Amino acid sequence: MLLYLRGENRAALSDCLQLLRVDPGSGVARMGRVVAQLPWIPATAAEVTDAREAFAVALEELAADLGRRPCREATLMVGSLQPFVLAYQEFDNRDLLAAYGRICASAMAQWRGSVGLAAQAPPARERIRVAIVSAHVHRHAVYQALTHGWLRALDRSRFELELLHLGAHRDAHSATAASLADYYQQGERSPLEWSRLIAARAPEVILYPEVGMDGITLQLASQRLAPVQIAAWGHPQTTGLPTIDYFLSAAAFEPPDAQRHYVERLVLLPDLGCYYDPDIAPAIAPGVRQPPRESSRVRLVCAGSPFKYAPQHDAVLVEIARRAPQVELHFFSYQDEVLAARLRARLEAAFRAAGLEPAAFLVWQPWRAAARFHEFLCGADLLLDTLGFSGFNTVAQALGCGLPVVTQRGRFMRGRFGAALVSHLSLDELAVDTPEEYVERVVSLSHDPARRTRLRQTIQVNLPRLYRDPSSIEYLQDFLETSVRSAQR
Repeated sequence: MLLYLRGENRAALSDCLQLLRVDPGSGVARMGRVVAQLPWIPATAAEVTDAREAFAVALEELAADLGRRPCREATLMVGSLQPFVLAYQEFDNRDLLAAYGRICASAMAQWRGSVGLAAQAPPARERIRVAIVSAHVHRHAVYQALTHGWLRALDRSRFELELLHLGAHRDAHSATAASLADYYQQGERSPLEWSRLIAARAPEVILYPEVGMDGITLQLASQRLAPVQIAAWGHPQTTGLPTIDYFLSAAAFEPPDAQRHYVERLVLLPDLGCYYDPDIAPAIAPGVRQPPRESSRVRLVCAGSPFKYAPQHDAVLVEIARRAPQVELHFFSYQDEVLAARLRARLEAAFRAAGLEPAAFLVWQPWRAAARFHEFLCGADLLLDTLGFSGFNTVAQALGCGLPVVTQRGRFMRGRFGAALVSHLSLDELAVDTPEEYVERVVSLSHDPARRTRLRQTIQVNLPRLYRDPSSIEYLQDFLETSVRSAQR
């Protein structure tokens, strides 16, 4: 499918459509041309703003076009192409995603009428039936941060948990999840089959750990399949969908004006808003003997996916290297070699433009399995959190390995995970508010091994606070009951 169509390779769109035997004039092709406006690895910040303007215009044109001639292939149009990369641009995406969400909901409503799907009211039950719907019920960041904790900790005397695993991938975590659910289904089903299954189960609540990363999930979330429909921060921005009632976030993640960034009603769970279980996010205990180092240089880990590195922040890495010439910046290969190569070329060009030799600072590591990655973190000196789109699981794993993390509070929830985590462990000195402070903090810590040691000791003492916090579960349970009663009224 064209789920992750890369905007910077727009010439490939016609080839993809031809491969899929899609009519160039169809709704699918038209949506493809809309999403193709968005670059994955932009060369400059200006390219991003220009692309967003083109995307907005293309959405308006598509909405008008679909109003004149409805899309006959609604599920393919909605499910195959998503503006996933918008989340990695440091702008308020509410208006763009609301326009996109209206198109998706309208197309799926037409589809429901064409196939004869009708909503069913849930029958009276002793427990509230909650359907958790996700394509990522396996070793995945969304499962680790959110889904596993819900399955592990929600009170079964109050809630009946049904888990619908939309994805094909299955591992040991999938088996654990299935054993924790009251009802479990997995398999490659069509949107119609999943919709009918959910209708037959008639849950009071559908809980989507993420919307925006999987096609079938989007197709289902664009419909009204339960009285209460909730999305959580597995994909950390508004869904834009009029069919989603609430968005679950956390008090520690959001800025003061957060509600205006969401179409849904924003629900702030206490603290970090999740029941994070170390059993599914294994890390080497702090204080473990670090593996021998091949170099005496200060090792800074840059573990984000390529599209997390925005071009306007390249200068931050250059300035760190200029002011701390003893550092190495370690990046990791990515499943898509094209994206990784484009990021590498852009960073190397930025270093050369500043008069710095890229090979003296930039180290490109092979992709590592979890255990090997944790070993690498134990032998590093600092993790540099990505600016604009912070890494929740990456930062949590680094802290689990006793590694200090420098992070910046971003404008939006997706840029504030790392700051929330380090503050939760009383490490506020590691969270800053501006790129200039970020550079200063990294440089000062790179020159001060004794301070880094003290930070490691603080992490080791405070790390238990990160895990199995019941407060968010207690709040979520009360909210679920209240929302169901409100929907029934």
